[in-house]
Amino acid sequence: MMFSGILLLDVRGVITKSLTDTEATQISITEEQALLLGQLGLRVEAAFGTPRDIEWAISQEVIYLLQARPITSLDAWSDFDLLHEMDSPKTCDREVLSTANVGEVMPGATSPLSISTIVNSSNLATVKNVTGRSTTNLNIISISHNQVLLNTLLPLLMEEVDKPYTDWTPPLEGHQYADVLKQA
Repeated sequence: MMFSGILLLDVRGVITKSLTDTEATQISITEEQALLLGQLGLRVEAAFGTPRDIEWAISQEVIYLLQARPITSLDAWSDFDLLHEMDSPKTCDREVLSTANVGEVMPGATSPLSISTIVNSSNLATVKNVTGRSTTNLNIISISHNQVLLNTLLPLLMEEVDKPYTDWTPPLEGHQYADVLKQA
């Protein structure tokens, strides 16, 4: 791989120079300069109130701030974030989610309004029907990829370990419920 660097001449102008592999791997600023640049970045962020992308130069040991512009991609959502923003929390890595008959009742992507009203209310009612009490730490009706799904593993897991739903806690590695999951 060929590397090149732009060097400032003592007189006006710059040149582009091919670098050796050794030169290409050398750090071009000192640790003290790196710390000063970090402090400068914090001062610029404090002055503007938001993080900034800064352009800088060092000449004769003096750091010059050339430009500071807002970082526009800082809070941009990725495709993954958009796809999973409304997902229900998972109690373990091996949950089994199914559309079962909810696919007929709520086909396609579910809106945030539907999730906050219909889905959450249905989940609370289902959990209360199964456990006999209202609890928000169980998700029998889950959301994944903006789709409504039934958590089919939870009832199976409870039957397997012969525990009532009310005593259920999320499985952790080495936990009695996690051991049942490994056997499934």
